[in-house]
Amino acid sequence: MKNSIKNTISRANALELLQDPTYFDKDILDLSMLEISKIDDFAFSALNLKIKKLILPKTLEKIGQSAFMLNKIKSVVLPFGLKEIGESAFENNLISKLEIPSTLKMIDNSSFAFNKISKIDLESWVDKLGYDVLESNPLDELIFRKKEILLDNFAFATNEPKKVHIWGDFDLSSNSKSIEFSTLTLDFYKNFDLFENSNSLEIEFGDLFRILNSFKWINLEQIVLHNNKYTNKSDIEQIDLTFFVSNYELNKAFNLKVQLEQEFEKELKII
Repeated sequence: MKNSIKNTISRANALELLQDPTYFDKDILDLSMLEISKIDDFAFSALNLKIKKLILPKTLEKIGQSAFMLNKIKSVVLPFGLKEIGESAFENNLISKLEIPSTLKMIDNSSFAFNKISKIDLESWVDKLGYDVLESNPLDELIFRKKEILLDNFAFATNEPKKVHIWGDFDLSSNSKSIEFSTLTLDFYKNFDLFENSNSLEIEFGDLFRILNSFKWINLEQIVLHNNKYTNKSDIEQIDLTFFVSNYELNKAFNLKVQLEQEFEKELKII
């Protein structure tokens, strides 16, 4: 069987592999023995296999559209060397953990929609995200390791994260006066009525608006901006700013009602 597959797993190959206990046994689909670079569109799609663990070949470079859709896959490790995942490739499974290899620069439309992923760390090498990449996942934490990422307006349209972290080189200013910070936290404090003397601010986020507008805010607890210019530099004092947010209006200029730990002007700008 191994020798009959040349570089690519087709739908016909997939059906044969599933009949061979060398590759599929006790709910484990182990393709690591195959030296192939591509899995075709729909190769293992909609077979309802109940795969506890999927082991992919180290030589794999491309996974086709809907290749593993609807198989109740619980665990998969994406190999280093993987360069492309097609649309809906792992849609409708039970995957709970996702780590992105440094060779994978783009995540296509609905690639991991309808799974069980609660946290995703978009490493600095991820350049582009399609729409609904994690649709209907129980996503609690969303991490962007860089702010310069090209993402569809509906990348996380159905997701309601509690915590969002964004890394980047940030500049904060008020009336053209620069303000240094290591981290800036927007804390959506649930008991805001306990505070007095609240203020209103308008924060202009510039290009960062694309990220902030890509997910739902209904369950947000924190948004944290990590400033690469100052974070984890031993020779620079770490300045952590916190804005406690009671209500907001998200548009090109972000309007907040906040409780501040220090005085600011009415307008801030972050780029």
